[in-house]
Amino acid sequence: MFASPQTVPAIVLDVGSRTTKAGFAGADLPQSLFPSIVGSYISEGGSLEGTPAKPLANTVFAGYENLLGSAERVRFLELRTAFDDDGIIQDWAAYEGLLDYTFHQLRASPEEYALLLVEASHNPKRPREELCQVLFEKYGVPAVYFGRSAALACVAAGRHTGVVLDCGASGVTATPVVEGNVMKQAILRSRVAGGNALTRAAAELLGGFDAVRPAYAFRRRALGRGTNKRDAADPEAATEELAAAASTDGSSSSEEADDRVDLIGGRTPDTESAASVAEGRMEFRIEPLDVHGVTRSYDEYARIEVVEDFKHHVCCVNREPSSVEDVAEDGTASNAVSWETRKADDEGLAGQPADPDIPPIRYELPDGTLVSIGAERYRPAEILFKTLPHARTIKEDRPFLAYIRERERGPSSSKGLAGMVADTIQRCEGAQHREMYAGVILTGGSSVLPGLSDRLQTELYFYHSRSKIHAAANPMERKYMAWTGGSILATFMDFQQNWFSRAEYLESGVSLVQKRCP
Repeated sequence: MFASPQTVPAIVLDVGSRTTKAGFAGADLPQSLFPSIVGSYISEGGSLEGTPAKPLANTVFAGYENLLGSAERVRFLELRTAFDDDGIIQDWAAYEGLLDYTFHQLRASPEEYALLLVEASHNPKRPREELCQVLFEKYGVPAVYFGRSAALACVAAGRHTGVVLDCGASGVTATPVVEGNVMKQAILRSRVAGGNALTRAAAELLGGFDAVRPAYAFRRRALGRGTNKRDAADPEAATEELAAAASTDGSSSSEEADDRVDLIGGRTPDTESAASVAEGRMEFRIEPLDVHGVTRSYDEYARIEVVEDFKHHVCCVNREPSSVEDVAEDGTASNAVSWETRKADDEGLAGQPADPDIPPIRYELPDGTLVSIGAERYRPAEILFKTLPHARTIKEDRPFLAYIRERERGPSSSKGLAGMVADTIQRCEGAQHREMYAGVILTGGSSVLPGLSDRLQTELYFYHSRSKIHAAANPMERKYMAWTGGSILATFMDFQQNWFSRAEYLESGVSLVQKRCP
């Protein structure tokens, strides 16, 4: 970590729609990563049958260690996010819970560090000012700076002018940057191509979210190597085999079994050990857990986590779009293999790909079910290259003027990601087009899909022959490029005069932050 003695000690914080990234200025990558959701316990019956949730206390919980736990612990745990569909803060109590957890994770006092916040490029003025007040009044930070995510991504990429294509969870945003300044009037954004939309499409390959078995609903029991879990259907035989496996492998008895919930993988730590890989695949028996009182929000989150892991390990982008069948109009994959077919297959595998030249990928779900995905693994990402309707990105205090400005911007949709980049460039001055096409920066959580940068480069070539995609080779650097840019910027000597200090806030008011952080 680089830190000059003449710079202000600072924390860089990027609270995204799905993941929060936090760390100290000068580091290459964030030191803390955790979900951008919080949980709170509710009264019994709330949010279980659609009734309003009633928090038992004002305490909110954040972080994996607080959202995971024993099956008993997740009962009546209501989850919520701090953001709306466009990634703008709407729940301040939830956001403050994320701030509290951030300082706790970094073991830092907010009074001792300046805070550089990465904000969405289309973030309006009012949430920025409200957040500034919270940081100064409640947390007592000495100074703050709000950096637009697109401008900071350009800093990380070493460019002053370009177009930042941010493939985030809530949507895809194309933002032109000219000499380090974000051109807000030319920003284009689409909600239908975000990471959440890709996750829903990936879930269709598994039969939908309802067919996915959440990790809290079962427990994996080791039966030893070479034991067929289907032969253990008889409870008495299963008990004998479990006892034998426990005495052989040193595992605990059924009464002492660990029933912790792991939303990420649903596997115990020793499941994927090097020994089990070397000696053969470990066999498991699935034991259903009768967990009452699980809220609807927690159930949805648990299923989404299973599909998210599946998406990142299996789904990819086809570099030859002509060989990929269109996704059905209802958003489902036409050749998706049914869940019942996979479960009934004798070998635990089913659904050979339609194209025999494409080898299938085998993936094990947390409940032990093996699925085989062939050519259909390309279909979820195809929504990135279909018609993308634009979402409103101008949210001023006067909605009517914002509506007029949106209507003046031209077409209401773009032809895929490449079309979105071209459309946002056309909204800028003609003298800047060539340099923008040569500096298309790809970032965001969904940008790491294998093959995306190559496919995007191919399609952009038809708009401009000198177009070039800048995508970091390291997936972590590509996903967290905005955070890295903020970490770099906070260490520059020339930047130190741009901090908005607490003294200036007390003297001039919160409106000054708009001038200090354009």
